[in-house]
Amino acid sequence: MKKVVCSIFLMIIFSSGILFILSKMNKASYDVRLWGYDDIAEIPHLSIQTYLDGSFQEGFTKWVDQNVKPRGLYVRNYSTIRYNLFNLGNRPIGKNKNIFETEYIDNELVINDSKDMQFKSNRDEMDEYIAKLERLDENLKKYNKFLYVYVSPSKADFDRKDIPDKYINISSEQSVKPVDYFQDRISKTDVPYRICRDEKNDLEYPAFYSTGIHWSRPYEQYESSLIIKDLSDIADKQYRNIVLKDVVSSDKAFWRDSDVYRLLNVWNKADKITYYQYNTERDINREQYDSLNFLIQGTSFGEGLINDVIELYPYDYHYYVCRDEYITDYIYNQYVFDGVWDDLNFKSILDSIDIIVIETTESELTTYSCGFVDHLNSFLDDYKPDDIVYPIVEKVDCRNYDYEMQDAIQGVYYDEGDFAWTQDYFSVSLDKQVTKNGLDIELSVPGFLFLENKEPETVTIFVNGKRCYENIFENAWSGIISIDADDYEINDRCLVEVYSSKQFNPYLLGYNDDNRYLALELVYVGGTRQ
Repeated sequence: MKKVVCSIFLMIIFSSGILFILSKMNKASYDVRLWGYDDIAEIPHLSIQTYLDGSFQEGFTKWVDQNVKPRGLYVRNYSTIRYNLFNLGNRPIGKNKNIFETEYIDNELVINDSKDMQFKSNRDEMDEYIAKLERLDENLKKYNKFLYVYVSPSKADFDRKDIPDKYINISSEQSVKPVDYFQDRISKTDVPYRICRDEKNDLEYPAFYSTGIHWSRPYEQYESSLIIKDLSDIADKQYRNIVLKDVVSSDKAFWRDSDVYRLLNVWNKADKITYYQYNTERDINREQYDSLNFLIQGTSFGEGLINDVIELYPYDYHYYVCRDEYITDYIYNQYVFDGVWDDLNFKSILDSIDIIVIETTESELTTYSCGFVDHLNSFLDDYKPDDIVYPIVEKVDCRNYDYEMQDAIQGVYYDEGDFAWTQDYFSVSLDKQVTKNGLDIELSVPGFLFLENKEPETVTIFVNGKRCYENIFENAWSGIISIDADDYEINDRCLVEVYSSKQFNPYLLGYNDDNRYLALELVYVGGTRQ
């Protein structure tokens, strides 16, 4: 075995050297991609000052490290040797090749005294934070808005048995985890909350995989559905939820299921693992619903909730604030603010949402939302809400090109023809004045929907959150759907949402090179035409 390992080691070193020479001779790069490496170092300026203070040497070392080819091969070869021979990597590798992040282990075992809630100074900080959450909850309720807090689970908690012994040996049984103290204290308040680890015994599928630091997709999707139900109860609204259907399995990771394994940058393929994910569908089997407009501030775990919502309901108002670093809005604009909370337009955000969601991991609980709660409490002292001004159009007339792509029209492709293709869910925000006498929606159910999938097509239409039309089509169809004004409420706009149960891809059908997923042929949406 030792001879085999030595031979592999020498072959790796020798081949890397050969590739380095070839890259210089051919002016080509024989290299591989690295995960988690930021290649931005530039060659530093040499001067007496930079040489004497050591900045040149430090910068030059970084530049060499990032620019000498084949750097990727060097890193991967070195990482592979450490991983296979010594069970080492750029992250803690525990028993059963289970990969962790140091901060999750530190938090689970409370190795850092600054997080240990057995100390009064730490408890006082947590108590102060919970008091601020109570104040925020009360402030938001003044404006008929709501607060919700949840703590995402820790892999180190679920897979504690696999934590390397060197960490266990320096831990203390007397330590008190932040999440334990937080749960005890917040349960005595009126602040709505969820501690996601509490569902540990309810899970049908793995909570974490050895290759990932984030929770598995089934666990994440299950919690997303529970959280949305909580939000509906808190706000007394009928929010559309995520309907969990059957589970699919794969030997390839879904989304973040293999995130930390990739970051090891080793040649090995991960041990065979079966990954799981729920198929989901929209919650439209109801007579009416409310739009879920919310902001979530938190970690990358919180990103899972907003992605689950956006995947099914992309046209509501959603905002994701990553710690105190950047914000992504409902039209996917991203703005970096790096801790300067005053740079965010909280006025327009609060005007457009109903709920503030704060997410944190167990390991980041003592960052106390990175100052978000403090800033929002201060802002609410002088907040004067205004009604949101929705983008609206008078009509969508595709036959006469009488429309343009804008925020008022979602899920419709602009095409110069007699109709426009739609996605399987599209919406049009109309001026309420033009819909006082009713609505006309002219569209076609194309035959393409039935070429491979012979199941019937269902078209469902909601107006201002109320079901106004549903029909099942066995074959292609064209016509005008008229909706009486008495069938829906007239609000500050007329929001028409159309759902198709099926879609098709022209390219996959071999019809043409159009690789979009299409559903209906839209001709007109607007007030009743006389």
